[in-house]
Amino acid sequence: MKVEFDELVPSSTPQRSFATRGGIIGWIIKSGLAKTESQANMIMILVILASILISAYLIWDTQSNAPEKTIPHPPTPFSERRI
Repeated sequence: MKVEFDELVPSSTPQRSFATRGGIIGWIIKSGLAKTESQANMIMILVILASILISAYLIWDTQSNAPEKTIPHPPTPFSERRI
């Protein structure tokens, strides 16, 4: 007794094409900034690194230009004369 099955077994998982890919990667490819997904990923990594560097610069620049924290002395009875 011999049994045959005519079921198709996919050899790999289907992948979406770059033209129909959504999200930021799809937008980068559609706008022409990158031709492949790996190029789009590199652009995203560069944007993230630039954002981190700019944020770090602004944080440290703001802290270095901040005035020194001084505690004001309370007024003494003779520091202000009333007439």
